[in-house]
Amino acid sequence: MKRVGMLAIVTLALAAPALAQQAMVTDQQKQAVQAAIDKYITANNGKDAKGLTDRFTEDATIVGTYVPGTLIGRPAVEKYFTDAAHQGQLDSNLAIEVDPKSFASLGNDMILVSGTWAGTTPMPPVAQANTNASTQQSGTSQPPSQLALKPGDREHGSWTAIDVVRGDDVLIRSLSYNVGLAAPAK
Repeated sequence: MKRVGMLAIVTLALAAPALAQQAMVTDQQKQAVQAAIDKYITANNGKDAKGLTDRFTEDATIVGTYVPGTLIGRPAVEKYFTDAAHQGQLDSNLAIEVDPKSFASLGNDMILVSGTWAGTTPMPPVAQANTNASTQQSGTSQPPSQLALKPGDREHGSWTAIDVVRGDDVLIRSLSYNVGLAAPAK
């Protein structure tokens, strides 16, 4: 019995540093995540639906206040961004902040990261006023946003993403976000 107990202690002692090392996100990975966010911001502020879509993996998912249901797969992501761009619904002056304490390695070149965002509403999103769109696209119904946004309002929220490191690039595999109306600047 003492051998089993000693073996367990030795195994844990040897495994703990390996697990801790695996859970660390390198500075190079953090820089790659920031570069990917910068590309996302550039595409969004440029109303570039293809550029936004290119920031996602083939099996990506998006869940958020303005998303009708859950978007699953790059074709659904592409349709969402293309429709949003054509309808003038992409925020302008998008700013995305990363919480430096949020980085966590999930293994298999996946990184969990979160932060906050803010942007100016060009016009209220369709998902806010049209609950039928969510039923048609995902088969589920999502209630409209309770925000009474007007063009020019500054909105903000928080986000969480699971990113995948692909060589020197980072793509979004899963994105969730929320929206709130920012207080007027003083």
